Amino acid sequence: MGALGSNQLRDVQIEDLLGRAPSVWIWIGWSGISGRTVLITGGAGSIGSELARQVTAFGPGRLILVDQAESLLYFIHLEISRLHPQLDVVPVVADITDQARIEQIFAAHRPSTYSTLPHTSTSRSWRRIPWRRYGTTSSAP
Repeated sequence: MGALGSNQLRDVQIEDLLGRAPSVWIWIGWSGISGRTVLITGGAGSIGSELARQVTAFGPGRLILVDQAESLLYFIHLEISRLHPQLDVVPVVADITDQARIEQIFAAHRPSTYSTLPHTSTSRSWRRIPWRRYGTTSSAP
């Protein structure tokens, strides 16, 4: 085996980790979000953060990212803010099963549209299903 030179190194691409091309979600209705406030629950997760990245292409005026994972929320907020400095990205730490908190967020930010993402973890999912279902339905005031 030979030694690797620095000219042989490259940045890791998402395809390297996925083992496939990334999914691209293009919904016809997204064109109507230009200049509007969009709220995404689960915004720090793998699906929610990808949804947030793709929503930015349609020019929302404000993007509210709601998640209870504070560190991951910080990183997606930082990423999107750097790539789209004109976009008002608002990270909100909250548990979607806390109905009063969700109502407070909706009242404060008045989103034009929102997306709630189901919980997909397999770890102890039998315990989380009723709470996630409650949280998803209660986050739509």
